[in-house]
Amino acid sequence: MGGLIIAVAGHNPLQAYLELLRGAFAGDNFASTLTRSIPLVGMALCIAVSLRAGLLNLGGEGQLVMGALASTLIALHLPGPSGVVIIVALLAGAAAGAMWALLPALLANHLAVPVLISSLLLNFPARSFASYLVTHPLRDVNSGLNQTAMIALGRRLPQLPIGNGVSIGLIIMAVVAVAVILVSTRTAVGYEQRLAGLSARFVRYGGVSDRRLTMQVLATSGALAGLVGALIVTGDQFRFIDGALISPQYTWTGLLATLLVSGSPLASVVAAFSFAALQIGGFGMERVTQIPRELTLVIQAVIIVTLTAQQGMTQRRRRLS
Repeated sequence: MGGLIIAVAGHNPLQAYLELLRGAFAGDNFASTLTRSIPLVGMALCIAVSLRAGLLNLGGEGQLVMGALASTLIALHLPGPSGVVIIVALLAGAAAGAMWALLPALLANHLAVPVLISSLLLNFPARSFASYLVTHPLRDVNSGLNQTAMIALGRRLPQLPIGNGVSIGLIIMAVVAVAVILVSTRTAVGYEQRLAGLSARFVRYGGVSDRRLTMQVLATSGALAGLVGALIVTGDQFRFIDGALISPQYTWTGLLATLLVSGSPLASVVAAFSFAALQIGGFGMERVTQIPRELTLVIQAVIIVTLTAQQGMTQRRRRLS
Protein backbone atom coordinates (compact mmCIF):
# COMPACT_ATOMS: atom_id res chain seq x y z
CA MET A 1 0.00 0.00 0.00
CA GLY A 2 2.87 2.35 0.78
CA GLY A 3 4.52 1.50 -2.53
CA LEU A 4 1.26 2.18 -4.35
CA ILE A 5 1.00 5.60 -2.73
CA ILE A 6 4.57 6.43 -3.77
CA ALA A 7 3.88 5.24 -7.31
CA VAL A 8 0.71 7.34 -7.55
CA ALA A 9 2.79 10.33 -6.43
CA GLY A 10 4.98 9.73 -9.51
CA HIS A 11 8.04 8.08 -7.93
CA ASN A 12 9.76 4.70 -8.07
CA PRO A 13 8.69 2.69 -4.98
CA LEU A 14 11.69 0.32 -5.09
CA GLN A 15 14.15 3.18 -5.23
CA ALA A 16 12.26 5.00 -2.51
CA TYR A 17 12.37 2.04 -0.12
CA LEU A 18 16.03 1.34 -0.89
CA GLU A 19 17.03 4.90 -0.07
CA LEU A 20 14.76 4.82 2.98
CA LEU A 21 16.71 1.85 4.34
CA ARG A 22 20.04 3.42 3.46
CA GLY A 23 18.99 6.68 5.06
CA ALA A 24 18.14 4.87 8.29
CA PHE A 25 20.90 2.25 8.60
CA ALA A 26 23.83 2.99 6.26
CA GLY A 27 27.01 4.48 7.73
CA ASP A 28 26.56 7.41 10.09
CA ASN A 29 22.83 7.40 9.43
CA PHE A 30 22.45 4.51 11.87
CA ALA A 31 23.80 6.74 14.63
CA SER A 32 21.07 9.27 13.86
CA THR A 33 18.46 6.51 14.03
CA LEU A 34 19.77 5.38 17.42
CA THR A 35 19.73 8.96 18.72
CA ARG A 36 16.18 9.45 17.47
CA SER A 37 15.07 6.19 19.03
CA ILE A 38 16.03 7.28 22.57
CA PRO A 39 13.14 9.76 23.06
CA LEU A 40 10.69 7.73 20.98
CA VAL A 41 11.30 4.54 22.96
CA GLY A 42 11.12 6.46 26.23
CA MET A 43 7.82 8.12 25.37
CA ALA A 44 6.38 4.86 24.06
CA LEU A 45 7.19 3.23 27.40
CA CYS A 46 5.69 6.23 29.21
CA ILE A 47 2.37 5.61 27.43
CA ALA A 48 2.62 1.81 27.68
CA VAL A 49 2.99 1.84 31.47
CA SER A 50 -0.22 3.81 31.91
CA LEU A 51 -2.18 2.15 29.12
CA ARG A 52 -1.64 -1.37 30.46
CA ALA A 53 -3.13 -0.23 33.76
CA GLY A 54 -6.23 1.13 32.06
CA LEU A 55 -5.09 4.77 32.26
CA LEU A 56 -4.14 6.89 29.27
CA ASN A 57 -1.52 9.46 30.21
CA LEU A 58 -1.63 12.11 27.49
CA GLY A 59 0.47 14.51 29.54
CA GLY A 60 3.81 13.17 28.37
CA GLU A 61 4.60 16.40 26.57
CA GLY A 62 4.31 18.50 29.73
CA GLN A 63 6.16 15.91 31.81
CA LEU A 64 8.91 15.79 29.20
CA VAL A 65 9.28 19.57 29.28
CA MET A 66 9.31 19.78 33.08
CA GLY A 67 11.89 17.01 33.30
CA ALA A 68 14.13 18.70 30.73
CA LEU A 69 13.81 22.05 32.50
CA ALA A 70 14.69 20.60 35.92
CA SER A 71 17.63 18.68 34.49
CA THR A 72 18.97 21.77 32.73
CA LEU A 73 18.81 23.88 35.89
CA ILE A 74 20.68 21.21 37.87
CA ALA A 75 23.33 20.80 35.18
CA LEU A 76 23.85 24.57 34.95
CA HIS A 77 23.82 25.58 38.59
CA LEU A 78 24.46 22.66 40.97
CA PRO A 79 28.02 22.75 42.35
CA GLY A 80 29.99 19.56 42.68
CA PRO A 81 31.85 16.92 40.67
CA SER A 82 30.68 16.56 37.09
CA GLY A 83 29.73 12.89 37.40
CA VAL A 84 27.59 13.55 40.46
CA VAL A 85 25.92 16.53 38.79
CA ILE A 86 25.02 14.45 35.73
CA ILE A 87 23.42 11.74 37.90
CA VAL A 88 21.51 14.30 39.96
CA ALA A 89 20.37 16.06 36.78
CA LEU A 90 18.92 12.82 35.40
CA LEU A 91 17.23 12.00 38.70
CA ALA A 92 15.85 15.54 38.92
CA GLY A 93 14.39 15.23 35.44
CA ALA A 94 12.66 11.96 36.33
CA ALA A 95 11.40 13.42 39.63
CA ALA A 96 10.01 16.54 37.94
CA GLY A 97 8.17 14.44 35.38
CA ALA A 98 6.76 12.20 38.10
CA MET A 99 5.55 15.14 40.20
CA TRP A 100 3.85 16.75 37.22
CA ALA A 101 2.15 13.43 36.42
CA LEU A 102 0.89 13.16 40.01
CA LEU A 103 -1.34 16.19 39.45
CA PRO A 104 -3.80 14.32 37.19
CA ALA A 105 -3.57 11.37 39.59
CA LEU A 106 -4.67 13.59 42.49
CA LEU A 107 -7.43 15.12 40.38
CA ALA A 108 -8.67 11.65 39.46
CA ASN A 109 -8.54 10.32 43.02
CA HIS A 110 -10.13 13.27 44.81
CA LEU A 111 -12.22 15.12 42.21
CA ALA A 112 -13.04 12.30 39.78
CA VAL A 113 -11.48 14.21 36.86
CA PRO A 114 -10.62 11.72 34.08
CA VAL A 115 -6.86 11.21 33.73
CA LEU A 116 -7.05 11.47 29.95
CA ILE A 117 -8.49 15.00 30.12
CA SER A 118 -6.46 16.43 33.01
CA SER A 119 -3.13 15.02 31.80
CA LEU A 120 -3.72 16.43 28.31
CA LEU A 121 -4.69 19.90 29.59
CA LEU A 122 -1.69 20.07 31.94
CA ASN A 123 0.60 20.05 28.90
CA PHE A 124 -0.25 23.68 28.22
CA PRO A 125 0.74 25.27 31.57
CA ALA A 126 3.95 23.21 31.56
CA ARG A 127 4.89 24.45 28.11
CA SER A 128 3.93 28.05 28.93
CA PHE A 129 5.85 28.03 32.22
CA ALA A 130 8.99 26.68 30.58
CA SER A 131 8.63 29.14 27.69
CA TYR A 132 8.38 32.07 30.11
CA LEU A 133 11.51 30.99 32.00
CA VAL A 134 13.70 30.61 28.92
CA THR A 135 12.32 33.79 27.39
CA HIS A 136 13.01 35.96 30.44
CA PRO A 137 14.86 34.94 33.66
CA LEU A 138 16.82 31.96 32.27
CA ARG A 139 17.44 33.25 28.75
CA ASP A 140 21.00 33.26 27.45
CA VAL A 141 21.52 36.96 26.76
CA ASN A 142 24.32 36.16 24.32
CA SER A 143 21.94 34.26 22.07
CA GLY A 144 19.26 35.54 19.75
CA LEU A 145 17.04 32.56 20.57
CA ASN A 146 14.88 31.78 23.58
CA GLN A 147 17.14 29.27 25.25
CA THR A 148 19.27 28.75 28.34
CA ALA A 149 23.05 28.89 28.47
CA MET A 150 24.99 25.87 27.25
CA ILE A 151 25.64 23.06 29.71
CA ALA A 152 29.36 22.79 30.44
CA LEU A 153 31.23 20.10 28.52
CA GLY A 154 32.03 18.05 31.63
CA ARG A 155 28.38 18.01 32.67
CA ARG A 156 27.08 16.42 29.50
CA LEU A 157 26.41 12.73 28.99
CA PRO A 158 29.48 10.96 27.54
CA GLN A 159 29.36 10.01 23.89
CA LEU A 160 29.52 6.39 22.72
CA PRO A 161 32.16 5.38 20.15
CA ILE A 162 29.56 4.05 17.70
CA GLY A 163 28.82 7.15 15.70
CA ASN A 164 28.62 10.90 15.87
CA GLY A 165 26.17 12.23 18.45
CA VAL A 166 25.13 8.97 20.18
CA SER A 167 25.34 9.49 23.92
CA ILE A 168 25.35 7.04 26.80
CA GLY A 169 21.67 7.90 27.04
CA LEU A 170 21.17 5.01 24.59
CA ILE A 171 22.45 2.55 27.21
CA ILE A 172 20.44 4.23 29.96
CA MET A 173 17.26 3.96 27.93
CA ALA A 174 18.00 0.32 27.09
CA VAL A 175 18.42 -0.48 30.80
CA VAL A 176 15.20 1.40 31.62
CA ALA A 177 13.33 -0.47 28.88
CA VAL A 178 14.50 -3.84 30.22
CA ALA A 179 13.49 -2.80 33.75
CA VAL A 180 10.01 -1.72 32.62
CA ILE A 181 9.50 -4.96 30.70
CA LEU A 182 10.64 -7.12 33.64
CA VAL A 183 8.49 -5.24 36.15
CA SER A 184 5.51 -5.49 33.84
CA THR A 185 5.85 -9.22 33.21
CA ARG A 186 7.65 -10.66 36.25
CA THR A 187 6.47 -8.82 39.36
CA ALA A 188 3.33 -8.56 41.48
CA VAL A 189 3.17 -4.83 40.75
CA GLY A 190 3.09 -5.48 37.02
CA TYR A 191 0.47 -8.18 37.51
CA GLU A 192 -1.77 -5.76 39.42
CA GLN A 193 -1.39 -3.15 36.72
CA ARG A 194 -2.25 -5.58 33.93
CA LEU A 195 -5.31 -6.78 35.83
CA ALA A 196 -6.39 -3.19 36.41
CA GLY A 197 -6.23 -2.62 32.67
CA LEU A 198 -8.41 -5.66 32.06
CA SER A 199 -10.92 -5.06 34.87
CA ALA A 200 -10.59 -2.30 37.45
CA ARG A 201 -13.59 -3.67 39.35
CA PHE A 202 -11.97 -7.09 39.68
CA VAL A 203 -8.78 -5.55 41.05
CA ARG A 204 -10.74 -3.54 43.63
CA TYR A 205 -12.57 -6.71 44.62
CA GLY A 206 -9.17 -8.36 45.14
CA GLY A 207 -8.21 -5.70 47.68
CA VAL A 208 -5.93 -3.52 45.56
CA SER A 209 -6.37 0.21 46.16
CA ASP A 210 -7.24 1.86 42.86
CA ARG A 211 -6.13 5.23 44.25
CA ARG A 212 -2.70 3.87 45.13
CA LEU A 213 -2.46 2.18 41.77
CA THR A 214 -3.34 5.40 39.94
CA MET A 215 -0.67 7.33 41.82
CA GLN A 216 1.90 4.59 41.27
CA VAL A 217 1.24 4.18 37.56
CA LEU A 218 1.14 7.89 36.70
CA ALA A 219 4.24 8.66 38.77
CA THR A 220 6.15 5.94 36.91
CA SER A 221 4.82 7.10 33.56
CA GLY A 222 5.73 10.72 34.31
CA ALA A 223 9.20 9.74 35.55
CA LEU A 224 9.89 8.03 32.23
CA ALA A 225 8.83 11.15 30.31
CA GLY A 226 10.89 13.39 32.58
CA LEU A 227 13.92 11.13 32.13
CA VAL A 228 13.56 11.41 28.37
CA GLY A 229 13.67 15.20 28.68
CA ALA A 230 16.77 14.95 30.86
CA LEU A 231 18.51 12.65 28.38
CA ILE A 232 17.78 15.03 25.51
CA VAL A 233 19.16 18.17 27.17
CA THR A 234 22.21 16.48 28.70
CA GLY A 235 23.04 14.17 25.82
CA ASP A 236 21.91 15.90 22.63
CA GLN A 237 20.87 19.56 22.80
CA PHE A 238 23.04 20.55 25.82
CA ARG A 239 20.61 23.33 26.76
CA PHE A 240 16.88 23.94 27.05
CA ILE A 241 15.53 25.46 23.84
CA ASP A 242 12.01 26.80 23.77
CA GLY A 243 9.82 24.54 21.63
CA ALA A 244 12.61 22.14 20.68
CA LEU A 245 11.07 19.27 22.65
CA ILE A 246 7.60 19.87 21.23
CA SER A 247 8.14 20.23 17.48
CA PRO A 248 9.59 16.70 16.92
CA GLN A 249 6.33 15.21 18.25
CA TYR A 250 8.11 12.67 20.47
CA THR A 251 5.07 12.18 22.67
CA TRP A 252 2.56 11.62 19.92
CA THR A 253 4.82 9.30 17.93
CA GLY A 254 5.36 7.31 21.12
CA LEU A 255 1.60 7.22 21.61
CA LEU A 256 1.07 5.86 18.10
CA ALA A 257 3.76 3.21 18.60
CA THR A 258 2.16 2.06 21.85
CA LEU A 259 -1.40 2.03 20.57
CA LEU A 260 -0.20 0.09 17.55
CA VAL A 261 0.84 -2.83 19.79
CA SER A 262 -1.96 -2.49 22.37
CA GLY A 263 0.35 -1.29 25.13
CA SER A 264 2.86 -4.15 25.24
CA PRO A 265 6.13 -2.66 26.60
CA LEU A 266 8.41 -4.95 24.58
CA ALA A 267 6.47 -4.46 21.36
CA SER A 268 6.30 -0.70 22.06
CA VAL A 269 10.11 -0.58 22.07
CA VAL A 270 10.25 -2.35 18.71
CA ALA A 271 7.53 -0.14 17.21
CA ALA A 272 9.16 3.06 18.48
CA PHE A 273 12.54 2.05 17.04
CA SER A 274 10.86 1.26 13.71
CA PHE A 275 9.27 4.70 13.65
CA ALA A 276 12.65 6.27 14.44
CA ALA A 277 14.18 4.44 11.47
CA LEU A 278 11.28 5.49 9.26
CA GLN A 279 11.63 9.15 10.23
CA ILE A 280 15.42 9.29 9.82
CA GLY A 281 15.28 7.23 6.64
CA GLY A 282 12.84 9.75 5.22
CA PHE A 283 15.52 12.44 5.27
CA GLY A 284 17.89 10.21 3.27
CA MET A 285 15.15 9.27 0.84
CA GLU A 286 14.29 12.93 0.22
CA ARG A 287 17.95 13.91 -0.16
CA VAL A 288 18.73 11.30 -2.82
CA THR A 289 15.46 10.82 -4.71
CA GLN A 290 13.72 14.17 -4.17
CA ILE A 291 10.74 12.23 -2.84
CA PRO A 292 9.28 14.37 -0.03
CA ARG A 293 9.86 12.82 3.39
CA GLU A 294 6.27 13.65 4.28
CA LEU A 295 5.42 10.45 2.39
CA THR A 296 7.02 8.53 5.26
CA LEU A 297 4.27 9.93 7.49
CA VAL A 298 1.74 8.55 5.04
CA ILE A 299 3.48 5.15 5.16
CA GLN A 300 3.48 5.34 8.95
CA ALA A 301 -0.25 6.00 8.91
CA VAL A 302 -0.81 3.10 6.50
CA ILE A 303 1.07 0.76 8.86
CA ILE A 304 -1.02 1.88 11.80
CA VAL A 305 -4.35 1.62 10.00
CA THR A 306 -3.49 -1.78 8.50
CA LEU A 307 -2.33 -3.40 11.73
CA THR A 308 -5.17 -1.85 13.73
CA ALA A 309 -7.68 -3.24 11.23
CA GLN A 310 -5.99 -6.64 11.46
CA GLN A 311 -6.26 -6.61 15.26
CA GLY A 312 -9.91 -5.59 15.06
CA MET A 313 -10.71 -8.41 12.64
CA THR A 314 -8.91 -10.93 14.87
CA GLN A 315 -10.89 -9.82 17.91
CA ARG A 316 -14.12 -9.98 15.94
CA ARG A 317 -13.42 -13.54 14.80
CA ARG A 318 -12.70 -14.53 18.40
CA ARG A 319 -16.04 -13.11 19.56
CA LEU A 320 -17.91 -14.88 16.78
CA SER A 321 -16.23 -18.21 17.57
